Amino acid sequence: AAGVCLMLIASCCEMDVVPYVLPFVQDNITSKSWQCREAAVMAFGSILEGPDTASLREPVLQVFSLLLQLFKDTGSVQVRDTAAWTVGRICELLPDVIVGEIAYNQSELFNELIQVLGAGLDDEPRVATNVCWALSSLAEGAYTHELSVVNNKGKGDCEELTTYCLSKYFRELTVCLIRTAERPDANSSNLRSAAYEALVEMIKHSAKDCYPVLQALPTLNPNWQ
Repeated sequence: AAGVCLMLIASCCEMDVVPYVLPFVQDNITSKSWQCREAAVMAFGSILEGPDTASLREPVLQVFSLLLQLFKDTGSVQVRDTAAWTVGRICELLPDVIVGEIAYNQSELFNELIQVLGAGLDDEPRVATNVCWALSSLAEGAYTHELSVVNNKGKGDCEELTTYCLSKYFRELTVCLIRTAERPDANSSNLRSAAYEALVEMIKHSAKDCYPVLQALPTLNPNWQ
């Protein structure tokens, strides 16, 4: 309830809410108490819609590495679950930061993001479901952002990318999503449907150099043959 309230405040007050929330996030995101860590991550994820993108760029870059570390939090599944939700919110609402800043200027951090999301698909269903949503948001946000950049550079009315930042991870991610949909516990937390929805978004937002993987999709799952 507090998270929803904070979201509404951020939507109404926009930038005015940021100076009040960021100190709380910075003070608690590495706390020894899992409740404090989870509250800090929830608070940060709740203010991402409302303030303008430019003002959130630095705060996102400052905490992003910490958010990825919390995917491995052994103290509480709630922390991992909220971290996955918050990263999904960043991918959905701030794709220019994820792609424009991290994917091409901090490639090691982007690689860590992909590895963390892939590993998160093996976590408990509630966490894996949020990871699927994060991947859906990442695929759509990355493709849309890069397509916009290409068109803004005056290369004509480009409707399809030749390659993009997810190309080299495309096969790995699609295989992980297929495996996730076939998990024995995939009926929990709507995980199976979330995995297939993420796979659909990956397919819809794939560049031309991903086509060989798409053509091989029927062979990647024995149940589809």
